[in-house]
Parts: sequence; C-alpha cells; structure tokens
Amino acid sequence: FIVPGASESAQAFEISPADVKGAKRRRDVGGILVSLDEFDSAAFVVLTTDAKLFANYQEMVLQVAKPSATWMEELARIELEATETTDARLEEVQQRTADSTKLLAEARKQLDEAKTLLNAGDFRSSYTASQRSLRNSRQLQQISWKKATGSAPPTASVFTASYYSLPEHYRMRRMIEETSFSNNLLRGGSFDNGGTLDEAGWSYDPHVTDDARASALLVPAGTGRALEIKVQPASEDPYVLENTRVQIASPPIRVEEGQIIRIRGKIKIPADITGSVDGAMVFDSLGGEALALRFTRSTASEPFEMYRPVRESGEVRLHLMMTGLGSCQFDDLSIEVASPKTIAHEPGSRPVAQSVTEPNTNR
Repeated sequence: FIVPGASESAQAFEISPADVKGAKRRRDVGGILVSLDEFDSAAFVVLTTDAKLFANYQEMVLQVAKPSATWMEELARIELEATETTDARLEEVQQRTADSTKLLAEARKQLDEAKTLLNAGDFRSSYTASQRSLRNSRQLQQISWKKATGSAPPTASVFTASYYSLPEHYRMRRMIEETSFSNNLLRGGSFDNGGTLDEAGWSYDPHVTDDARASALLVPAGTGRALEIKVQPASEDPYVLENTRVQIASPPIRVEEGQIIRIRGKIKIPADITGSVDGAMVFDSLGGEALALRFTRSTASEPFEMYRPVRESGEVRLHLMMTGLGSCQFDDLSIEVASPKTIAHEPGSRPVAQSVTEPNTNR
C-alpha cells in the first residue's frame, strides 16, 4: 500500500502485541510504498523519522508479549474447535466444502506449532503461528458462507447471518423445498386496490429534523401503483442526516410456532441514497433491524426475498424504512407462510472460552 505525503527518509515498521519488525519500503509514485510479508484482518504500520520510536515500541511490546501470545493461542484454539464442530454438522447435511480437510489440517498444524513455541518462550513466533491458524479457520468459514448465500444478501435468512448457523440454513431450505406456501396474507401489499393504506391497517411513522422533509405516497408504477417514500433536504443537502427515520409498517399477521415465513417484494431506487449508510431498509418484526435488507445504490425494479422461522406464536409486521436523502418505491409486497412438519433448531452457541493460563482481571 502507498502512504501519501510520507517523508522519503521515514522508516517503516509493523507493530503487533507480540512483535515489532521492520517493513519493506521504497519511494513510489504518490508516496512511500510499504509491503508486508503477511497480512491478517488488520495491521498497524508506523512510518517515522524518529529512530528512538522503534526502540520505545520494542520495550512496550516486551511487557505484553507473553499474555498476548497466550490469548492469541487460546483464541485460535477456540475458533478452530468451533469451526471443526460446524464443519462436521455441515457434513451431516452434505454441504461440506471441498477445501475443508486441507484448511482444517493446516489450521491444526499452525495451532500445534503455536502451542510448542509458546511453551518454549518464543512469544513472537507463537503469536504469528496462532494468527496463521486463525486465518485458515476464517478462510474456511468464508468459503462455506459464500457457498450458502450465493448472490443473496446474508440477512435474507436468519441462519445465513453467521457461519455457525449454516447447517440450520440448509435444513430450513430443504423443508422449504418439500412444502408449499400459502397465498399472500398481506393486505394492500400490491398497492393497486382502491382505498388508502390507513384503511388496510398500515401505519406511517416519520421522524425527521428541520434539515429534511418526508413524504409517503402511492404513485403510478407500470399498470398499477407503488408506495414511494421520499426524504428531501429542506435547504442544502446535509452530509449526514441524524435521527431521520421514515417508517411504514404493515398490518399485523398472525403466525404460529413452527411455521416458516416468506417475505417477497420489489424495490426501485431512482438515484443513490445519500446522507445515511443504511439507506432504504426492509425488515420484519421477527428478525428486527439487525437482519434488515439495506439498499443505497440506484437500481431498477429489483426483487427481494426473506425467510424467517417462527419460534413463538404471535404476530409479524413488515417494516419499510428510509434513513437518508432520496426516494425509493416498494411494490408487490407479500407475506406467505408454510407449516413444515419440523423446523430447524436454533443455531448452537459457540464454545465458551476456558480459563486463561494466567488469569487477568484486566483482560
């Protein structure tokens, strides 16, 4: 990577909780080009002309190298054990990836090496070996997760939001293939019938500041109508809109424990939504905002689909929300239910960390 504006005489070094080492650097177009031999999920690199700074960091790292290496080895072990458990459960549903054996074996090899180095007092090398073990575990998780989600958003299914619940995702998908869904139970979801949304039981809940104006209208779309939510600036476009949430909720629909809900619809965004990282959101009362589908980029009429298992009998609502500047249109919304004979189990919790080698209340 290139660091623009760095002094040509600056030295580069990489810092971890267990090591301080020099990094390769050379002058390049636009600044100083720094190269790292290995890269994890993050790295801390310092460029400085102060020769004393390197020694200062080395002294600091020496004080924390042992507990850092100990905790990193423990983290790698817990992550590997959890990955092995989930991989075995994926094999039960015949969805194990081809790279599983190789990646797990390499992760176990690096973990064993990390433990040996830790016992020998080589904390720097042990920390690095633990990182390599973690990297192999995460790589397997990523491959398996991408295989399960494909092009669908990860929150389209409650069980694809995490690698550890992928076996439940495949079980639920098999149930979906073996059952049939009801007709659309959502009143007014096509927006083509006469009358207002209020009459159909929909609710409108705008929260905007003086910086913006909000509206929700039924507008012409093709041969029918669509629901348009729009937020416009009151004056100049604010860079970020705080506390702006224009929400429309559907009427409640009764659901029973053991059912699977399928939510479908279409969204159209004429231009990119600005002022918010969330943009337009679609979520249900079972999954909540954490499992919302989020749209910020301009798109023609795009279909979306979500699946939710019902854990407890009650009611479900569909929520449509706008959190930035722009507009979006929703159409052909539907909520359908299926009642398979069995339902996927809750995803198993991840293993709990065992006591550390050297207990520390500041950990």
